[in-house]
Amino acid sequence: MAIASGLIKGIIPIAIVGCLIACRSPKDPILALLDDLKKAAESRDVGAVVAKLTEDFQGGPGTRRADVRPMLERYFLAYEKVNLEIYQVEVGRSETTATLRFRADFNGRPRAIGSLAGWLPPSAMFRFELGLRQTKAGWQVAQAEWEEVPPAGQ
Repeated sequence: MAIASGLIKGIIPIAIVGCLIACRSPKDPILALLDDLKKAAESRDVGAVVAKLTEDFQGGPGTRRADVRPMLERYFLAYEKVNLEIYQVEVGRSETTATLRFRADFNGRPRAIGSLAGWLPPSAMFRFELGLRQTKAGWQVAQAEWEEVPPAGQ
């Protein structure tokens, strides 16, 4: 049960960071970055997600960039399908940094491997705050904080 709890509180939010914004204008480079991350995560492309993180990325409870790849690999292995919906998006920006706040609703189809499917949640909801930074590679995610939230209307 502790493994499942760690999966829920650690891996799902990291995956959601990689699955961020849909249905936004790709002309805005920040929203285009987030759309790329969402597409990469929904297609379970770990390398494409990690490439959008700064070298000094800092995530929730002590997560660094080097931790993200193995976490996402385990997560994507556990789920056959990953879907996200993003709501309540707020962007604050300066010339070289930006802050992004939003709500992300995750749903997925766990693989039917023994009792694994019974341990993995089919859905979860989180509130995120991301720190973005303009780098030589373009806009990247430098920081991520999140908290699990109840479903809308509760």
